[in-house]
Amino acid sequence: MDPVTVTGLVSSIVQLIEAAKKVNDIFQTFKDRDKELSALRDDIAAFIEALCGFDRILRSRNTIHRVSSPALEDVLRNSMEIVIELRDWLLQLSTSTLSAVRRAKWVQHKSALKKLHGKVREKIAMLHTFLSITQA
Repeated sequence: MDPVTVTGLVSSIVQLIEAAKKVNDIFQTFKDRDKELSALRDDIAAFIEALCGFDRILRSRNTIHRVSSPALEDVLRNSMEIVIELRDWLLQLSTSTLSAVRRAKWVQHKSALKKLHGKVREKIAMLHTFLSITQA
């Protein structure tokens, strides 16, 4: 990959890390979260770690970048859409200070959040695959 492409990818990764960290911060407002939200929070943390690892690899001058930039750009773009959608759902859930209201909203939106959770896990797997290819 040429240096301009790498710089653009690093910038995209940094933006995605910041967005994912904001989602992680929203999780801290859920004191009464159930196991599904806890698992999602843990996967967001794993997602952030995978992004940070990829960021370090892209910034390394000693690494040969074996992943095509269009493939990585596509994953990053899709990941940003997922993180933004997840943030919006979590903000909707967290608008009430009453745990009973939040619980009712959670039950109402649980299936949509489960789908997003599955997409997050898929992106984590893709990033780990890219990390493996790059480090091979």
